[in-house]
Amino acid sequence: MRDPNFVNARDRIGTGPWQNVHGVVIAANVDELHSPASRLTKQTALTEKGEVVNGTVDKPNRHDMLTGSRPDGTAFGGPPFPDMTCGN
Repeated sequence: MRDPNFVNARDRIGTGPWQNVHGVVIAANVDELHSPASRLTKQTALTEKGEVVNGTVDKPNRHDMLTGSRPDGTAFGGPPFPDMTCGN
């Protein structure tokens, strides 16, 4: 049973659509954003300055990640998972 106090990231990020700094649509809605249909790639997941973010094979490694969420945007939590967020 999931803890009702956990907040899913997908429930607090809006309904979309999401665009990068160049106006490229990454996803039209929450379901698309958290699916293989999203257009979130190294070439589209840019910084606010339009720069590519170095990944795990680049030097220096500057990749970013969201913590405490599963790939579908739901929170870990409740048995058997501990709270994996930064204070929810």
